[in-house]
Amino acid sequence: MESRPPLQLIAIPEEILHHEIAPRIVKDDLKTAMHFSETSRFFFQSFTKLNNQEAARRLLMLIKQADWNAIEKIINAHPTLMFERVQSTITEQSERISPVQYAFFLYDTYTWKILLQKIQNNAELIDLFLQQEEQQKNHIDLSPFFAAYADYRKKYAAWLENKITKEDVQQAWLTIGIMQGQFLPVHMLKEFCRADKLWRPYAPFHADLNTRPIPNIIYDYHRGQIFSLCPITTTSRLGKDFTLGRGSRMCCTWRKGTRKRAAAQERIREDCKIFEKLYQVRSNELTEQISQLTLSRQQRNASRHC
Repeated sequence: MESRPPLQLIAIPEEILHHEIAPRIVKDDLKTAMHFSETSRFFFQSFTKLNNQEAARRLLMLIKQADWNAIEKIINAHPTLMFERVQSTITEQSERISPVQYAFFLYDTYTWKILLQKIQNNAELIDLFLQQEEQQKNHIDLSPFFAAYADYRKKYAAWLENKITKEDVQQAWLTIGIMQGQFLPVHMLKEFCRADKLWRPYAPFHADLNTRPIPNIIYDYHRGQIFSLCPITTTSRLGKDFTLGRGSRMCCTWRKGTRKRAAAQERIREDCKIFEKLYQVRSNELTEQISQLTLSRQQRNASRHC
């Protein structure tokens, strides 16, 4: 069957009322048709806007989940959707935010590079990319996450000196797990759970050099099996039954924060330091990319005036 082209709504121009064929037309009917055309176009535009808003909200959730494959599929089909602002509390405060701004907020280099790659040859959209980055004044602050590690180490030392109970230090350990599941961006949690050996103090963590952290595997010491934790769900026991610690080969579930082995405590200290490095690298990557794009724009504008 032959496919039909999509219907298009075309406004009827007012000039037709004064055209030479106007006497042959019942003007009341024509005015009605004109009104219907404008009304239809209004509803069509409103419907399109509504669809864009819902799609943008969907894209926000995919960015939150660090589902890069799904993000690519949507952006390949609808590139400008990255700039669609929606009212959301996804950053823990009510604000209008676009998907690309949310990627900036999270310091998710993998995501904003996907978005940038799609528009890199479009100067107008690059300008919009830079504009929305400038408008995104706040970014995720991981200070509370790092403080949870510091609090645990402090309480662990106090427990060794019999100043606090075993339950106190265990709760401090599970608090880290709560922060891992509810506060830490999923793209950083995936780095922590990546299957290769890139979680090391000396690892550069540059997104241009490393592959995306997929798959994300975890070894459950209690059950003796490997499973995947991402994406985090409300049924996850992270922070309730266990906290994640990085073993020598892979991420592991550690149910007890009272491990007295020096190696275990050293790995916990190391994990925090690596998270701090990862956070700084992701922040620097965004700063450097924006500087490069800004310089390119200045050179482009200068060449136009030559």
